[in-house]
Amino acid sequence: MKDPPSFRNRFLLWGLRGFWWHVAVLLFVSLQLGAQDVIISEFLSSNSSGIVDEDGEHSDWIEIHNRSSGAVNLNGWSITDDRLDLRKWIFPAVLLQQDDYLVIFASGKDRGRVGAPLHTSFKLSSGGGYLGLIRPDGATIASQFDPVPPQFIDVSYGLGEEVTRRSAITPGSRLLAQVPDPSATPNPAWREESFDVTGWTPLTNGVGFEPRVAGFAVRWVKSLLSVVDLNVADRVLATPKLQSAVAWETRPVINYRGAGAAGHYLQDAPFPGGTSTSMRDDFVLEARGWVTIPAAGEWTFGVSSDAGFRLTVGENESAYQTLRTAADTLATFLFPAPGDYPLRLEMFENTGGEEVELFAAPGRQSVWAAEVFRLVGDVAAGGLVVRSAPPEGANLGAYRDVIQSDVSSMVLGRSASLYLRFPFLQEDPGVPESLLLHVRYDDGFVAWLNGVEVARRAAPPVLDATATAVASRSRDQGLLPESVNLTSFRSLLHDGTNLLAVQVLNASPTDADLLFEARLEGVQSTPTTNRFFAIPTPGGVNESPAYAQVPEVSFSHERGFYVTNFDLTLDSPLPGARILYTLDGTRPGETNGVLYASPIPISRTTTLRAVAVMDGFVPSRPVTQTYLFVDDVIRQSPSGEPPPGWPAVWGNGAAVNYGMNPAVVDDPAYHEELLQGLQSIPSISVVMDLRDLFDPTSGIYANPLQQGKAWERPVSLEWVPPGGRRGFHVEAGIRIRGGYSRGTGNPKHSFRVFLSPEYGFTQLDYPLFGPTGASSYDKFDIRSMQNDSWHLAGDPNALFIRDPLARDIQLAEGEPSAHGQFCHLYINGQYWGLYTTEERPEAAFGAQ
Repeated sequence: MKDPPSFRNRFLLWGLRGFWWHVAVLLFVSLQLGAQDVIISEFLSSNSSGIVDEDGEHSDWIEIHNRSSGAVNLNGWSITDDRLDLRKWIFPAVLLQQDDYLVIFASGKDRGRVGAPLHTSFKLSSGGGYLGLIRPDGATIASQFDPVPPQFIDVSYGLGEEVTRRSAITPGSRLLAQVPDPSATPNPAWREESFDVTGWTPLTNGVGFEPRVAGFAVRWVKSLLSVVDLNVADRVLATPKLQSAVAWETRPVINYRGAGAAGHYLQDAPFPGGTSTSMRDDFVLEARGWVTIPAAGEWTFGVSSDAGFRLTVGENESAYQTLRTAADTLATFLFPAPGDYPLRLEMFENTGGEEVELFAAPGRQSVWAAEVFRLVGDVAAGGLVVRSAPPEGANLGAYRDVIQSDVSSMVLGRSASLYLRFPFLQEDPGVPESLLLHVRYDDGFVAWLNGVEVARRAAPPVLDATATAVASRSRDQGLLPESVNLTSFRSLLHDGTNLLAVQVLNASPTDADLLFEARLEGVQSTPTTNRFFAIPTPGGVNESPAYAQVPEVSFSHERGFYVTNFDLTLDSPLPGARILYTLDGTRPGETNGVLYASPIPISRTTTLRAVAVMDGFVPSRPVTQTYLFVDDVIRQSPSGEPPPGWPAVWGNGAAVNYGMNPAVVDDPAYHEELLQGLQSIPSISVVMDLRDLFDPTSGIYANPLQQGKAWERPVSLEWVPPGGRRGFHVEAGIRIRGGYSRGTGNPKHSFRVFLSPEYGFTQLDYPLFGPTGASSYDKFDIRSMQNDSWHLAGDPNALFIRDPLARDIQLAEGEPSAHGQFCHLYINGQYWGLYTTEERPEAAFGAQ
């Protein structure tokens, strides 16, 4: 069973004592694992933005670690997520070297060919369960996690390790380089420490080059968070799962304006992906390039922005950390020499108007003046020259932050090979437990440790001065660090000076980019306890940061219907945890929400979302509780006015009438029946950021004709059945559903709900459609029946039962049809009307 709706209840059963009991169990399990040679060291069961498999998919994965004193052949070993089926997926004859790691994709694709990525026949459940590694006899458990606790998006789980690292080569280490002479006979002695290096060029680790074009490489990111300062902006840029949309472009100057006041310069450009009149709340803009400073001395850089920003030029920085309306910030930077300096501008917007300009002038300036300041990049007007690498994927000038030695003049157009020598000192002859080489490269390389080959990637069988890489790599691949386990070569180290020699290989002498960066380190590790890892490390040591998960927030009152007021108490089983909550539907977190300090009075219909956080721990899953007061519900917006924060119009611009008609509410013939009717059938509470519904540019309700994954928004959904029966709460995705009903003339729309690892629930196990309907599913519909109501061409004959009646009669006759039931829908506590749930029939259903 995956992601049961009782997950929260099970988590709350921890309590304080239960929490530490769980930790004690994990400690016991990890001590048992310590006696084993080959173990499951880490796994990720909800991979949303991590590594991808050979199909480009974010498959879940399992990491195996050989901690024995020699190589182990895994032929006949098996791995399983079922205690009753220990031979569920069997390994092929894969040889796992001493201290090496093997990553297996838990994708359900069932691939077991030696030399190719391995895939199990099953997928992992983020709801918890069992995971075991079984020896070839089919009965002996070599390693297991029993039980596996509930898992979280992009957070791995495994055996924690206390790690001590001793770096021998780091980014910034000195090295020597030479382009081999294609006419000379290769002399392999250059790979030895004793080789004469007269005439070699001294460089800094991080060598390469990449193409540059005029202008800035610009990335625009729409945020799922409220961007209120630079700290939030930094998180959004670094975390794909916090991004709802991304756009890239190359611009000659930074002179953007959306809505609101303009800056100093004309010919404003629209922000990437939008128009000049678009109001785009909560986004981050990042621009990168290399600016050419023509002469040593002082230069004043200015940023006009609405809202905050950070500008970095070389070692210099200027910033406005928080919100503001359009304004200038000037900063004078001293450049010791002429040349190219890396430039990065980060700007963020919260709400309201948005604009940004980047300009510069020689000397020390205190205010903007048209006669001296020019937009950076506006060369025709006398502005500074700026160049950048063309945007590729999510990377702006992909190699810029890695390259510390530009070798284009040495290599480009002359050779596809470059010799590098990294000398390093081994002061202590004691051999480290593990020896790791971490590399970033484009396109290939061969490495030797003290003259012995230890690693090769994309290299031809025969190496000479004209050798080229046998395969090319994208910049995304080139930036991805790879760890090469050199533990079996530890004996090559000796006291004193050692040498790592590398022949870097490009796809051709004219290939426009090249990269090589190396880190060599010795590692000592001591197993600790099983933990969650905020930063997964597939194929590597499970070092810090390793965190436990904060348990979910507990509520003193369960979701449902209430008549009398009460004080709501929130609590966390983990001492010292901080609780943050929101009342506006937005997801709470460290940068959004109210810090809980005392009981919260609840006297009317309320939707409250809460999360617990603690330094050194992964934040808890958010929990949402909806409290419905029917006397309040029937009197919401009695004059049809929008509630605070809600729009007055959407769709085709027609005015929206909220709330129930007071003529019905106050009629004695209907009043009591209305109160009873609201509690006689189930209710669905949808709680979400209202901007995701009604934003004119990105809201799905305001743009109902838009379809697909790009128009799916995160939502909290609760099912509240009548009579206090057990319901459920899930985090999910929601889209507009339907055909004709999507029309902007319809004030109401239907929804489709999606369960996926992205939201932490891969499927829902709950009898939502009754005893004969599906009991396990990953999507379902919430239909408004707008084609059978008053607003369809003004038809007064609104029955609301035609479609459900037809389906129910078909089912009663023993024929296949979709199941469903009536329910009341609330959005952020606002009554939205009578809807029906409906199974989602697909092709497989129709083929039966």
